[in-house]
Amino acid sequence: LWLHYNWLPVWDEPEPGQGVIQPFVFLRLALETCSSVADVEQLLGNTVRDGGMGLFVADGKTNEFAVFECTCTTHSKRVSAENFIAGANHYCSIPVPDEFRSESSVSRQARMETLLRQQTLLTPEQAMKILADPGVEQGNQYSGTVYANVVLPAQNRIWFVWDGYPAASQGK
Repeated sequence: LWLHYNWLPVWDEPEPGQGVIQPFVFLRLALETCSSVADVEQLLGNTVRDGGMGLFVADGKTNEFAVFECTCTTHSKRVSAENFIAGANHYCSIPVPDEFRSESSVSRQARMETLLRQQTLLTPEQAMKILADPGVEQGNQYSGTVYANVVLPAQNRIWFVWDGYPAASQGK
């Protein structure tokens, strides 16, 4: 089981006194207790978090994958009929108050999905080039892509770009 999360904004607040966990703690708990996408979804339903997550889940045993878009108290499972799933720092399947919408994130993900669909046989190297595309990668003085990754769960392989800013085009 492979898990990764992107930060997402939240507007819902947990009830006072309600036990909450931080997203990075949820990630560790899921890795320690879950063995499938369904297990992760069940754990999401049984926890309250103190932040939002775009939670990527890939199961190498079944090649099943999904992105769970999570607020503090709710979540929505997003699947893809494509041979890939992509995400950025915004919600696709949960209605978002206007002040939490990021048009930049929406357009970057749309560009990524367009480029991915243009590939007939997508290699990890091609996927990384797509992540480095100027319309996908973010890199300015205020924010930027700090890492990028590609995972092939059925092959138990992952590529992770880091140590450069922006990461996909400048990292190792």
